[in-house]
Amino acid sequence: MRKLRRILTAVDGSPASLHALKESIRLAQWARSGVTVITVAPSYEGDLNLVGVRNIKAVLHGQCEEILNAAMEVAEEQGTAIGIVCEEGHVDEKIVEHSEKEDADIIVLGNSGRCLLHELLTGGVISRISRSSRRDILVIPHNKELAWNRILLVLDRTDGEDIAERAVTLTGTIGGELTVLFRQPGFFGSQRMVSNQSDSSIAGGHAVLEHARKVAAMHGIKLDGLVRKGPMARTIDRVARERRADLIVLAPRAETWLQQMTGPTPAERVARRSQCSLLILKGRDRHGLTRISAEPSEGSIQLT
Repeated sequence: MRKLRRILTAVDGSPASLHALKESIRLAQWARSGVTVITVAPSYEGDLNLVGVRNIKAVLHGQCEEILNAAMEVAEEQGTAIGIVCEEGHVDEKIVEHSEKEDADIIVLGNSGRCLLHELLTGGVISRISRSSRRDILVIPHNKELAWNRILLVLDRTDGEDIAERAVTLTGTIGGELTVLFRQPGFFGSQRMVSNQSDSSIAGGHAVLEHARKVAAMHGIKLDGLVRKGPMARTIDRVARERRADLIVLAPRAETWLQQMTGPTPAERVARRSQCSLLILKGRDRHGLTRISAEPSEGSIQLT
C-alpha cells in the first residue's frame, strides 16, 4: 500500500490553471500529499534576431518565471509549500515526461471551456496527455470547486471490473453517492438497468455492474445503475446534470489510429461540454493495477 504522495499540476498562467492549482492544493491537504507545479516554455527555433527582441529565449523563460511566481502566490494563500518546475519543449510531452520522472500519482489540468479552432479538430492538451500518459488525470473546470459527494461513473463493454472497483472504493473513502452509467450507441431511448436484463449488447456491462454492486455493498454504498442511449458527450452531460454530479469518472476509450490523428479524445469532448470535474482512470502502471483505496481513520487516499 502506498499513499497518494505526489500531485503534478500543469500551470500556464491562465485563471483556469491557477484555479486548478488551488483545488490541487486542497486535495493534497486532504490526502496529506505534495504538489509539484510544472510550466512549460515553448521551444523557439526561429530567428533569434527579431526586431525589438534581443533574446527571445530570455523572454520566454521570463514568462515562465512570472507564471511560477503566480503559482507561489496561490500556494502562500493556501498556506502550503509546493515544488516548482520549468521545462522547455512541447507542453504535453514535458508534462508526461516529468510525471514519469517524479512518479506522480495524478496529473491535474485546468479547463477554461474554450479551445482554439485546430483543437476542435485535432484535440488539445487533455487529449494529447490522455493518449500518452500512464497516470490518472484530473480535469477541473474554471470557477468550480473540486467536490466528490456525487460521483458519476461511465462504463461500456470495453471497461474491466477494475475501473468500477476503483470508483466504488473512492466513493466509500469520501462517503459519497455513486451512479453507474452504461452508454449504448444510438440517438434515442432511455431505460433503467434491472436485474433480469438479458440484452446481449449490455450483458458484459451488466456483469461489471453486478461486481460493482458487490464491492459497493462491502463499503455500505448504495449504487444506482443506468443505461442510456445516445452520443457519448451529450449523454454523459445530460445524466450528470440530472444527477447533479460533482465528478465524472471514466476510463480512456479505445480509438482507431484515424481517431487519434483527427479528433479529440472522448474524455476531452466530455470535459468541454460538462461543468463537472473529470477523472480519467488509467488501467495499469509498472506496479500493476492501480486502485484507489483509503484508511478512513486517517482520511487519506492510498494506492495499491
